[in-house]
Amino acid sequence: MDASHPLARLQRAWMESVLEALEVEVDFLNVCAISNAKVWTCLADARSLSGSASLHSCYHEVAKDMADAHLARLGKVAELPEDFKQRLWEEIC
Repeated sequence: MDASHPLARLQRAWMESVLEALEVEVDFLNVCAISNAKVWTCLADARSLSGSASLHSCYHEVAKDMADAHLARLGKVAELPEDFKQRLWEEIC
């Protein structure tokens, strides 16, 4: 089956959408890993453990980073169906 076959083009559109979904998840997992490293750094720092304010600040920063990443993830995931429909229409027409 060559690349001009309609099923091959639809398969390609579907695979591009899957790739975009995976990229969104990789971006989110990267933020998770960075946030985990920040928490471990805070827990390993004796100064952070000696005062609750600095530990609170560290957790607050990590929670904000994770919340922002999750909201960005949701926004990107919400766009995926529209992008997929657009690709399908481009291939069909």
